[in-house]
Parts: sequence; C-alpha cells; structure tokens
Amino acid sequence: MQRRKTHRLSDEVFEGQNHIVSVTVCTAERSRWMGDPDLASIVRDGILELHVDHRVVGFCIMPDHAHLLICNAGTKLSTLMRGFKGRISRRVRLKKPGLTVWHSSYWDHIVRREEGLYPTLQYILQNPVRAGLVEFWWDYKWLGVPIFGEIDKDFFNCPSPENIVWREVLGGGH
Repeated sequence: MQRRKTHRLSDEVFEGQNHIVSVTVCTAERSRWMGDPDLASIVRDGILELHVDHRVVGFCIMPDHAHLLICNAGTKLSTLMRGFKGRISRRVRLKKPGLTVWHSSYWDHIVRREEGLYPTLQYILQNPVRAGLVEFWWDYKWLGVPIFGEIDKDFFNCPSPENIVWREVLGGGH
C-alpha cells in the first residue's frame, strides 16, 4: 500500500530545533470569514499573542487563508499550530456560533537560509496585491512584521536587505 504524500513536515524536524517556518493555514472550505474585520482582528490578535513566545517575522490575513512566517522556538510545529488554531476557533465561534473555522491541516515550509527570509516575507506581504485586494501592500490592514513593529511603504526599499542578520533579530534564529 502506497502512503499518501503529506504537505507537512514531520514533527521530528521541529522538536528541539529553531527553524523559521512559512505556514499557510486555510479556512474550512475556503470560506471567506476572515474578510469580516471583526473576525480578522481576532486572528491578528492571536498572531500577536503567538509572537510573545514564538517570534513572528511577518503575517498576512487574507479572507480565506493566512500566512505566517514564524520561528518555532524549539516547539513542534503541530503543537504550535494546534494551539493557535484552537484559540482562534474558540474566539471566532463566540461571534459566529457553529462556524467551522479552519481546514483540518496547514502547509509548511522551512526557510533554510537567511537569504530566503527576505523574499519569503516579501511574498507574504505582497499577497493582497496579487489577489487584487489593494494596489499597494502597505494599504492592506491585515498584515504586519511584528519583529520590526510598525512598518511603512519604504520597508522593502532597504538598501541591503541581505545584510540583515536575521539570527540576531530573531534572538538566535535557526
């Protein structure tokens, strides 16, 4: 019997290791409930809470999915995501009882080299532009770069982004 290919990395990859991981989590049946500002704010608040223990490099909340670029800080990614999705689900259901909130899984990718962080972050923040929601990424309300705080339209005009020492920014990185 052939095993079904998974779109997630095994827990052993994450246990006790600090990796920067790009995670995409989708809503159940790709419903667009995160297009509701009250519900999107619940997700944003949950991401900012997650940032306290697991450095969130960047995020973008789309109507039917969310992107996170996060340091797992030695925690199994499945444990981290189960807690995150569970907290958000409970809060969303207080406003929308009975809503099936998340797709049962998520997609992950380890960003293996520091040089890959900047383009991955750029890809995440440009998501609303590619989707036609805004003309410029900085006009989209539901994204952020918590490790740097407030950002503006000049964020990607940094003269030498490859010289950012991400390990230092992330407090040890991977």
